[in-house]
Amino acid sequence: MNSFSPSALQNGSAAPEFEDELGRRGQAGRSVAQQFATYLKRQGFLPTLHFTQRFLQRLASKGVRFDPRTFVQEFRAARHYRQTRPGYNTRLAVVRGVPIVYRPGGENGNRIVLVTTLNQGADLPPVARTAPPKQREAEWELDSEFEWELESKFERQSQSTAPHSFDARVQQQYLETLQEMAAEREADPFVVEDIKRRIPPGHETLNREAARGLPITPAELNAMNRGVRRVDIEKITNHFKPSQQRRHMLRRHKCQPLEEALSEARQQLVAIYQRIMAAPTREAAFEWLGEALHLIQDSYSSAHTERENGGAGAIRFIRYFGMGGLSYPHEHRVMPMRQPNGRIFFGDPRDYIDLSSTPTRAAIAASRRFIQLVLRHLQAAVSSPAQQTELKQFMDSVLVLSPRRTPTRSLYPRCP
Repeated sequence: MNSFSPSALQNGSAAPEFEDELGRRGQAGRSVAQQFATYLKRQGFLPTLHFTQRFLQRLASKGVRFDPRTFVQEFRAARHYRQTRPGYNTRLAVVRGVPIVYRPGGENGNRIVLVTTLNQGADLPPVARTAPPKQREAEWELDSEFEWELESKFERQSQSTAPHSFDARVQQQYLETLQEMAAEREADPFVVEDIKRRIPPGHETLNREAARGLPITPAELNAMNRGVRRVDIEKITNHFKPSQQRRHMLRRHKCQPLEEALSEARQQLVAIYQRIMAAPTREAAFEWLGEALHLIQDSYSSAHTERENGGAGAIRFIRYFGMGGLSYPHEHRVMPMRQPNGRIFFGDPRDYIDLSSTPTRAAIAASRRFIQLVLRHLQAAVSSPAQQTELKQFMDSVLVLSPRRTPTRSLYPRCP
């Protein structure tokens, strides 16, 4: 991958040629607009392609020298306006004389969606002065570090002559897809389904099968599905945080011993159980129930663990999800892979369920047992020691290590 130099923009050039990782130039390579968009994302913005193209055109047409590294400072220092026309919720910031149309987006409105630009020096629509928007810098800086780490890893692998199971072009497409998905999901809440990835229902299907025939209303099943989904629809960077790994039955770092990782997962399940019991409404209780089921179901996925008895027995290994671990299939896959039929798997193909497989049937059975346990405990008026005992017995039968487990140090001899 070619690193992006801001010199092209500083010199007022809008369309220099770049080579891509396969040596192709011009339109086959990465455009200035795409690289500028990547720069803006590292600074915490969510630019549309339309914005980056028009903004660069406005500057180039006036011969303006511009360093993209200073965009965030210039944006904050610019004059900001809110539109006073009825029905308009976009705002404007005038940077280098170019009016930028933007609006808050992302989680809790903590990121800025750059929508488009107006002509340089053009009269503004009816507006009133307003303060610049606040951004949670620590959060988007973590996003930036994550994207930078992904791209750096891609660059190292694309330059390496060592064979690997997926080609460089697929990795580049994956990085671009991640960025596009993040921008679309955070900029426009109604963009949820991603046709490119074609990910079918997974945990939702397990919930449906586990709840079949139990006294659960459609509204409660929907709440349970919301809970099981919210673990996976976290922002991309959260999936790499060590504190999040226990929610997916994974090791928090590559050297973490299995015993410690399992203990954290069990503590997580206990904490969620307590939230179920303390929930103010039945709907909230079923949402927490869904999150608990996510952990239980992940523990039967061979992308997360290795179990005995064909995937239904005790846990022999707990995998790690991160950039510094061993490659697939030893650990959970991070980068995508291309199948012989040309299909690209995003994530780990072992996470796709098969209702006829032993691990999937075991996951459904364990989920059903936990749902029945929760239904009984919710029906009781008060908590009792017997309920705590039943919860422990459930975990001892589902979340338990095998005596024949594979120690982490056997894969990472340098780990303490």
